[in-house]
Amino acid sequence: MRRVIIESPYKGRLNGTETDYRLQIAKNIRYARRCLRDSLNRGEAPIASHLLYPQVLADTVLRERQMGIEAGLAWQHVADQSIFYTDHGWSEGMILALRRCILEDYNWAPRSLFGVQNIITPRHPLFADEPFASIIKEYFNDPPQARSS
Repeated sequence: MRRVIIESPYKGRLNGTETDYRLQIAKNIRYARRCLRDSLNRGEAPIASHLLYPQVLADTVLRERQMGIEAGLAWQHVADQSIFYTDHGWSEGMILALRRCILEDYNWAPRSLFGVQNIITPRHPLFADEPFASIIKEYFNDPPQARSS
């Protein structure tokens, strides 16, 4: 089985009420569970650290959130690929993980459960600098076969 890291949104947006924030997280958790099932159905061995670590770390405490992100990224050294499920868009954490994949020339691919590819654009502030803008533009204009999923 191929070992894959699942990337999908987790954290809710803080621009609404506390209830809205918690509902967004619940929606993202349901979506991430569907992503895990999709990956397993493809014969992969997925890990979704953003479902695991918030059970023991406080996502709202910056130090603990950072600890969870770093622990999740540590799996990159033993996994075969990072899969970015994009039906619900790209969260800041997903974009940071993608930047790391690009910096370390790590195998990654976007994936959709519903056939909706939410494409990240080179205009996103976290990709404003080179080489990220060019790499993202090139990838989505002419995706390499080796990275398709």
